[in-house]
Amino acid sequence: MRNVPSVQQLRAFVAIYRTGKIATAANELSLTQSAVSVLLRQLEDRLGARLFDRTARALHRTQAADELIARADHVLSELAGMTQDMRQLAQVQRGLIRVAVTPVIAQALIPPVLQRFQQSHPQVRVVLEDAGPEMFLANLLSGRADFGIGIADESHPELDSRVILNDQLFLLCAPSSPLASSSAPLPWRALGEEPMVLLRPGYGLRRKIDQAVLRAGVQLTVVHEVTLYTTAIALTAKGLGSTMVPASTVAELVRVHGLVARKLTAPVVWRPISVIMRKGHQLPPAGELFVAAFT
Repeated sequence: MRNVPSVQQLRAFVAIYRTGKIATAANELSLTQSAVSVLLRQLEDRLGARLFDRTARALHRTQAADELIARADHVLSELAGMTQDMRQLAQVQRGLIRVAVTPVIAQALIPPVLQRFQQSHPQVRVVLEDAGPEMFLANLLSGRADFGIGIADESHPELDSRVILNDQLFLLCAPSSPLASSSAPLPWRALGEEPMVLLRPGYGLRRKIDQAVLRAGVQLTVVHEVTLYTTAIALTAKGLGSTMVPASTVAELVRVHGLVARKLTAPVVWRPISVIMRKGHQLPPAGELFVAAFT
């Protein structure tokens, strides 16, 4: 790489080629004539070719200079374009972010956030990688997504997370449920006879539900166990049981499905929603602003 011309040398050459004079080129570049002469001499040494024939009164372009000018212009144009692109990315004037989300978050949380973000940053494209819990992790670990919005598994050795929302757990039930008759907070012990639709054991929210059940000393009547929130909500909407969802999703789910939501107490269960990324990776500037749109 020692013989590769520097940007300064190429700029000096282009200025001399265009103006035909070292003094004029030096003035355009805000350099001294001696500095421009040195840059030209260094460029010729690196290329092993004479670029100008010098006389007492003028410089005359050589064939090598005529062949070099188009390439030099192209290199400098590419560098200028690269600089502009990087500045635009840093200033979130353009770019692409890929966000992993689970179905309920994609349905209830993402639309208003995405709307606000795109109103402020219309040139940034947001690609949503929406999938179930297992593919959510796979999309993060494979690099298919830059980051994710969801429930963090704090024990995962390859992921870091940062809480952006802290949701209290709500019961979501059909209007026909006996528990739909009141809007008051609902103690967990009142759930004993309610048919429940829950995520299968092993998922993050299910662990929190099982822990709350133990603390409340109640045994749930689980009629359906499913893998996806969307399935649990669809069954609840048909009156086949009640389910549990975080507070941040309640308003949208109630509006879309005509369901009833009641805050669960005794105990209060919190479900943190986090931005999640691979260890050693940072959010791009557009990603930081996208996450900020949640608050």
